[in-house]
Amino acid sequence: MAQEPVAPWSRWDPPGYQPLTSYAPDFFQNDNFDDSGLSQTRFVQGTLLEQRPSAISGFVECIYGLPNSTERIIEQCLNEVGCCATGCCESRRWIDQYRWAVALIVIFCIFVVIAVVVWFVIWLINRSKDKQLRQNLREMSSANSQVSLSGVKDAGYYPYVGGPRSLY
Repeated sequence: MAQEPVAPWSRWDPPGYQPLTSYAPDFFQNDNFDDSGLSQTRFVQGTLLEQRPSAISGFVECIYGLPNSTERIIEQCLNEVGCCATGCCESRRWIDQYRWAVALIVIFCIFVVIAVVVWFVIWLINRSKDKQLRQNLREMSSANSQVSLSGVKDAGYYPYVGGPRSLY
């Protein structure tokens, strides 16, 4: 019987493919997928040794050394952000950029709410005016409905003064 391949595997894997192990060095911090509070943080912060331009434009390479080790960690940071003592510096520039956008969205929402309130008030005023007009029409139409139509003869209409079937 053939031995089962090491999981995970796929039928599209090339022959002899060996999946990578889940080994991660101690200096990586993976808080995104860890259970909150259950695992201890194993991140050891290095110190900045040197900073040099990167081959990729717009970036700078920050070289950090781990304490009590000869291991070096190279991290690429944006030029405008730069390197700090234990990692890339935090850029607070985006706060200034998006502050105006958030303020404009809030002002727009306030104007929309004010417009809806004004529209609703106008609708209520027009509705009450329509009710008053309907009431006035009912009062006026009741007096007109008492007029007798028996005095009006079938006079026809022009050019048939006496009616369409009568002779002139």
